[in-house]
Amino acid sequence: MQNLVATQDGAGLDLTWDAAPNATSYEVFYGLTDDLAVAASAGASTVTCARLSPLDANTAYWVWVRAASVRGASDSPGAFASVPAQTGE
Repeated sequence: MQNLVATQDGAGLDLTWDAAPNATSYEVFYGLTDDLAVAASAGASTVTCARLSPLDANTAYWVWVRAASVRGASDSPGAFASVPAQTGE
């Protein structure tokens, strides 16, 4: 999975990413540090976009997306994407 983009929209983030081969859904996570182990789940999406809102204003976040298929979530490196993002006011 590639090209995860987080776009600031006020105190929220709009996320888009490229489809992963054989993916039937995507799990979205976010956190204040670059540590997926302590990130919060924002739920799942069956499309290649999501919105995280409301978030704390003027705050740096890390965002992850993981592809899943009928066999479950993938732990392969190509199934994950992550980016740092900053919210506005």
